[in-house]
Amino acid sequence: MVTRLIDQVGIAHVAIGSDLTRNWDAHYVNVLRDGRWRPRQNAEWPAWPEWFSAPGDFPHLIDALASTGLSDSDLDALFGGNWINLFETTFRNSS
Repeated sequence: MVTRLIDQVGIAHVAIGSDLTRNWDAHYVNVLRDGRWRPRQNAEWPAWPEWFSAPGDFPHLIDALASTGLSDSDLDALFGGNWINLFETTFRNSS
């Protein structure tokens, strides 16, 4: 899914988020996912895949994406660099 999105929009426009639900209940997470503070009815938070059960498993995701042919600079962009670029561009003149 990640590499397909990169093919569609370019590496500079894709980033991996590292936010977690920190044991929040399903209702609260659904409210956050809706984005408008109106939870969808009967929506459920998906279970974590077996290969990614906690933040400590990020190296598995990085290794899997590297195995698709993404370069070290692509991975750096996905796992932080693109977020930094977004924040620097967006908040540059906000002070």
